[in-house]
Amino acid sequence: QAKKKNGARIMLEPGGKYKCASSINIAGDFGQGLEIIGQNSIIQATHDGPCISVGNYAEPASEYRIKFRMSGVNVAGSGSGSKAASSVGVLIQECAEVSLSDCIIRSANIGLKLTGGLICNFSNLTIRDNAIGIYARATSHFACNSNVFNVCRIIKNNVSAINYHDFPNSAVTFIGCEIEGNHLDGTADDGTRVCEFINAGELNLIGCHFEANKGEFGLQFSGGSKAKTLNVIGCEIIQETANVMFVQSGAFNVIGGRIWNGRAKNNIIVDAGVSGFVSNCDTTVSGSTGSCIVIKDGHLNIGGIDLVSTINELNKDVAMLKSRSISK
Repeated sequence: QAKKKNGARIMLEPGGKYKCASSINIAGDFGQGLEIIGQNSIIQATHDGPCISVGNYAEPASEYRIKFRMSGVNVAGSGSGSKAASSVGVLIQECAEVSLSDCIIRSANIGLKLTGGLICNFSNLTIRDNAIGIYARATSHFACNSNVFNVCRIIKNNVSAINYHDFPNSAVTFIGCEIEGNHLDGTADDGTRVCEFINAGELNLIGCHFEANKGEFGLQFSGGSKAKTLNVIGCEIIQETANVMFVQSGAFNVIGGRIWNGRAKNNIIVDAGVSGFVSNCDTTVSGSTGSCIVIKDGHLNIGGIDLVSTINELNKDVAMLKSRSISK
């Protein structure tokens, strides 16, 4: 159990290797916070469970904002197969204000697991070689709200990259992240969603790059209500999945970038009742597009109707009617 001390700082040996036979549990009132600073240090779990566990709802309410920071640490789980079914790199549970930066989280069944972790910041993380990269769920006390992933790499996870549920009243944001090479054994009809956001609030993807992910769905968004929105700004989403981006419920906005699978179909798929706006993105939109507006290549398409082409055809008809009237 991490020792409670106001503003404590733990310095790990540069390049040091630490093996842990049970979870490193960090919980309690650290006042100004607790910081672990590694310098390419490795913490290796040898047990089937979380390597590092942060937070504990049993602590008094004032201690939920734990102010824990960790940087420069390579966290290795005990494996991602059936023999390590409970292996987790970093577990954040029922607490707030956790910051992880410049870390590698690898070789676990779940790399980063949040159960009620909120108001967290993740910067320059590499989450790789796990079964599932990021897994987030709400608890009866907290949802995984107001979390930001900045310039993170979620790569080569063999089941899925991101599995994020139950944040209908808040926002989750990914900025400049790389999501690549996940579920490489996937097939077009395997039912896998490489990145899924279910019962979601506001999901913001800004300047992110998705590539070489395989499976049936590359990205699925299901909003917690019609007003909950997927916002995709300047992203390159180039999937090898059968369906690139599926919006099952809620709404979506796409500005710039590219959403593409190499075929002129199944790029953005819209389910019934979804409204959307797409501006100057190299993509196609299919499905129930009756409430969608698409601006592309100087054309304005509303509800599946190309207004520019329609107006041009109407102008031709008007011109023809005029010419007939004059000839008479």
